[in-house]
Amino acid sequence: MNIQSIHQDNSEETLYDTFSVYLNQPLNAIYIDLDTEDTNVSYIVYDKKGQIIKEKYNLSKRNKLSLNPFPSGLYTIVINDRRNKVIKKVLKF
Repeated sequence: MNIQSIHQDNSEETLYDTFSVYLNQPLNAIYIDLDTEDTNVSYIVYDKKGQIIKEKYNLSKRNKLSLNPFPSGLYTIVINDRRNKVIKKVLKF
């Protein structure tokens, strides 16, 4: 199975500059790394129907989101710090 980032919407550069999001295809996972531990940062994963399938609040500096439990398809990941948000679309094969 492969995953691929297909879209990114940076609503505000402020949040995007304080973390990185990257795919690890061999592990079938997405990593969200923050510059500092921030209890205000969260992520929510939506399936193609717009239903929430996973969410995590109070992120640590290194966060791993495994896509193994999910079927192939298009997913939207919203990363939010209560002021700004970044949206990534990921396609899992």
